[in-house]
Amino acid sequence: MKLNRFISLIAASSLGLSAATTQEPANAQAITACPDPSTLTSVNGGEATSFVKATGGNCGGTPSEYGVTVYKMGLCTSDPSPTSGAVDYSSCSISYDDPSGTSVNFAAGDALELSEALSIDLEKGTYGYAVILINKTFNIKAEYGPIAGKTYYSTATSIGWPATGNTFGPATTNPVSAQSFGDNCDSADTLTIPAGSLTGTLLNSSGERIPDNTAVANCSGVEYILGVVGLNSPVTIDNNVTLEAIFTVTNSGTSLTYDNVAAPGTGIVFDSGPFNVTFNVIEDAASN
Repeated sequence: MKLNRFISLIAASSLGLSAATTQEPANAQAITACPDPSTLTSVNGGEATSFVKATGGNCGGTPSEYGVTVYKMGLCTSDPSPTSGAVDYSSCSISYDDPSGTSVNFAAGDALELSEALSIDLEKGTYGYAVILINKTFNIKAEYGPIAGKTYYSTATSIGWPATGNTFGPATTNPVSAQSFGDNCDSADTLTIPAGSLTGTLLNSSGERIPDNTAVANCSGVEYILGVVGLNSPVTIDNNVTLEAIFTVTNSGTSLTYDNVAAPGTGIVFDSGPFNVTFNVIEDAASN
């Protein structure tokens, strides 16, 4: 399956990211918001008002809960993305640092900042890069429906409806772990975004880049995802400020995919969808 988009820093963007599940890969293209389920008459009945016809088999939903673990975020003067080996943070001013990782769980519409106790004032200077380090696994909890009397729920295996029986739910958490940026083990990808360029890199438990391997479908040993934005317009910090992370998951935090092969008798499975985080610069009151 695909995480159709995994992260956006400073400006909205997307990267196709393969995830560890038993389902077939979903389309890695940007997804549109799912329609109101009350307007649908079936999952795949062939009519224009079926889920498959209305969405093309894939759409973005709003999870009731979403979770991610954050380790670092900050600004850098040089690109810390590794071509091999470990991440180089030597040019970075890290505004948030938690070696154990801070688990952030939130609902649509919530704007959450990370622990103030672990937030550090950025060093004064001009920075051309924004960086965030997160865990490989996203947790989603979602439901969609009813469609023709059935409501579909996320489970630990992402299946939306049991193969037999009509009783199911409520939704449970579906952990989705990143394994690749493509159909094979591609451990990094870069694309152009309005703010500049976005690079995503898969790292192992030592913080080193996973070697590419076109001979296998998924990378092994992935532990972290590094997101780096090379900014078109560098940011100048001249006061005592920290960074606040604002997460957005509305119509994007989960993707719904028709997959009647991996989920016979069910059709709809839940995956992680676009994960968006924006940095806000917060000025300390004492610096005013």
